[in-house]
Amino acid sequence: MKNSMKILITILVFIILVGSFYIYKIKKDGNTEPFIPIVSKNPQGNKSLTDEQFTNISEDPEAKVLARGDINKDGFEDAIVAETFCGASCSVNMAVVLNQENKKTMIIENNRFEGYTAGTALKSDVQEVTIENGTISITGRGLDCDYTCSEEIWNVIKTLKYELIDNNIVRLPIN
Repeated sequence: MKNSMKILITILVFIILVGSFYIYKIKKDGNTEPFIPIVSKNPQGNKSLTDEQFTNISEDPEAKVLARGDINKDGFEDAIVAETFCGASCSVNMAVVLNQENKKTMIIENNRFEGYTAGTALKSDVQEVTIENGTISITGRGLDCDYTCSEEIWNVIKTLKYELIDNNIVRLPIN
């Protein structure tokens, strides 16, 4: 009877220790949200992740999904997420978030959309972001503008196109 009691106490202590470590890890990582079940389908009929699953990877609690589509052509719907960062001034970064087989997401590090200005006084005014056949399109004013752009040039609405090649956002030539 004493041996079975010792075994039972040992098992209970082990369970408490593992549970405490798990709770500590969740609080430390800040990920207290459970995995959200897959609820939507993309145009190809494959199940996809929710907006919340795409934005949870961001450090910005107000991050928003701008567009969905298969960026890396693996058959799973990916997303472009808008993240706002404020310091001396505010900027809006567009992050590429890849869907890893509807199990997790992965942000493409150091992505840069050439021609899109995220910060400074001359921010690009993006009106639409789309993803179609692996091509990301950004439409708006102030694209390809720097400090030397006149107001007339800044106000021209244009579309820039990009693709993901070797985990880098590559701008496509304008036809």
